[in-house]
Amino acid sequence: AAKNTGLKIDGLHSCIGKMTDYLETMQTKDGGFGGSNRDQHYNQWSLSGVGILGLQTMAKGKTTAIKKGIKFLREFLTAEPLDWNKNCNLYCWYYYTQAFFQQGGDDWKFYNQQFLPQVLAAQQSDGAFKAGRPNWPAGDAADAIYRQCLCTLQLEVFYRYLKVGDREESSFFEK
Repeated sequence: AAKNTGLKIDGLHSCIGKMTDYLETMQTKDGGFGGSNRDQHYNQWSLSGVGILGLQTMAKGKTTAIKKGIKFLREFLTAEPLDWNKNCNLYCWYYYTQAFFQQGGDDWKFYNQQFLPQVLAAQQSDGAFKAGRPNWPAGDAADAIYRQCLCTLQLEVFYRYLKVGDREESSFFEK
């Protein structure tokens, strides 16, 4: 938003560069973002979506780090598909949805084929979403308003975001 104002903001470009450098240093050898111990908070299974999205939004499109992160998530979701009744961590799903949407193509198709049936099947006749069962206590989606917000935001991803993941050569911020 700051870049789009057209105002000269001292240090903005270097700040964006530092942020993307930081995200890349947080990438594990497996391609995820965050800690490599799944039993600890801030692990790569819960933070990879947001790490990938940060790079997609701020960095050059489809960098090696982004591709490696998407590969990590695809392998993870192939081994442990999204399941409302087993691993409903809506915080993670929210960022996965955005990252895969921005990536587009076969990656988005792969994710959307898992995500959409799970969320639609969880929607009740009054429009609310039933409680899911997270596989991680911090991922608990027990609060009805929280659930409603995250599910709605995910279903609206097509309408809420400019597609930035197709950039190949230059950063949005270099224009």
